[in-house]
Amino acid sequence: MVESKQSNLDWLKKRCPIRPKKWHTEKVLRINEIENYRFYSRNSTKTYRGIISPLDIKGIQYAYAYNDESDITWIDLLNNLKRFKDIRHSNMTHEELIEHAQSDYNESRTVSKFGSLYFTTTGQHRMTLCKFLDLEKVTVQINEYTFDQEKFNAYQARKKFVKQLLDRGLISEELLETEIMSFEHGISLNIRGVFIMMGDQIFDGLINLYDGLSTNKVLITFESLIYGKPSTFNNDVRNQSDLLQFKYFLRKCKAELLSDV
Repeated sequence: MVESKQSNLDWLKKRCPIRPKKWHTEKVLRINEIENYRFYSRNSTKTYRGIISPLDIKGIQYAYAYNDESDITWIDLLNNLKRFKDIRHSNMTHEELIEHAQSDYNESRTVSKFGSLYFTTTGQHRMTLCKFLDLEKVTVQINEYTFDQEKFNAYQARKKFVKQLLDRGLISEELLETEIMSFEHGISLNIRGVFIMMGDQIFDGLINLYDGLSTNKVLITFESLIYGKPSTFNNDVRNQSDLLQFKYFLRKCKAELLSDV
């Protein structure tokens, strides 16, 4: 860390017309802070040269440095760039700084792209300079990550289903995102003390079935003779047929919940 938090910025201001901008004091994001970051596929990326606006760079991807352990602003990043002293010692002019920021040298300036957001992975000094020098466009190497819309849709449907179960008292607590997405085609739930695997296809059917169930004691007693034995209990509910066999358990849960009120 440099002693003066403004030293590099002040040095730049003497050479370049830098005016205060809102983004100067905004947080430099980490990639895991991107909304729905988990749903960008690591197995599906495109790599190419492209032109971007430095203003679209919202964070950095740099292991064990800068914002790894604590939050920083873009001014903080500028003032703590590890090799910025080399630029200062060279005493570059405004024009030379622009040329330097746009050069690749032996290390290409590379960004990761997540949706419309860019994160610098190499060339931190030059890309930070591009932002503060208000360069409109720069040519960089881009690694673009693909958003897995199908997986995200499954997560949204499961999250909604969990809330519906919670609202009805069938489960007692929210699930973490990792718990919701632990399985590819379904979700494991603790329903009133019994672990059940629910397939993605039966969510709406289960809620509709539960809401329409009566809690007639005679019917519960009758169904218990057929479905109440451990050997006939189905805790893997994947389709409509499974759901019908699961009806007794749901009816029993509903009766218990109503008696608890």
